[in-house]
Amino acid sequence: MRVLITRHRSAADRLETVLQAKGYETIKAPLLEIVDTGAPVELAGVQAILATSTNGVAALARAVSARDMKVLAVGNATAAAAREAGFVDVESAGGNAAALAALAQRRCVAGKGRLLHIAGGHVAGHMAESLKEAGFAVDTVTLYEAQTPERLDDPVLAEITGRKIDAVLFYSPRTAATFVRLIEETDASGDCSRMVAVCLSEAVASAAAPLKWRGIRVAGAPNGDAMLEALESVGKTDGSDEQ
Repeated sequence: MRVLITRHRSAADRLETVLQAKGYETIKAPLLEIVDTGAPVELAGVQAILATSTNGVAALARAVSARDMKVLAVGNATAAAAREAGFVDVESAGGNAAALAALAQRRCVAGKGRLLHIAGGHVAGHMAESLKEAGFAVDTVTLYEAQTPERLDDPVLAEITGRKIDAVLFYSPRTAATFVRLIEETDASGDCSRMVAVCLSEAVASAAAPLKWRGIRVAGAPNGDAMLEALESVGKTDGSDEQ
């Protein structure tokens, strides 16, 4: 099976290694480029850092030298990235932004110190607002921007129009929407009927839905293991996946 990876470059490289070890053929089309903003990070008075992405963890690691603060991560992949970056007090919420807000309320004390949310340029959800309503002081610092390309690279487009790709992996609504936009700007929309879109969540699937796919698979949970399971299920696709 030939799989198109749309994650940003460093994440795509890691995912490619995993997929190739499982026997998949891969092609990479990073639809996001991660760029540091250079925003200052003030850690004084912070009782915990809220990390909602591996990109945020990487940007934080580049921005500060301290590694002893409490880091509450949205999921296991983000927690693993924090540990790999050298942070020593890390806990995963094992879910989404709502789960992270709930973990913060269990592990932190309102009024004891600020919560610092490390974010990208596109902040989704209402995590900070819910924590503020619970009495916490929350600061959001944008440490990176995720920029999208203006066009698909010619080799990638050739793979799509040549109908050589079986599945494409989408990990965010923004990457799915970017792919839809770039495809619709070419004459390749019909070629997506050869591919199955494997999506991290229903929100991602909704962003991918404007194209006519062979099928759309949604991961059973918003994490990397569930995405791999969803991809594996593509090999069992039958007529029930037809749109």
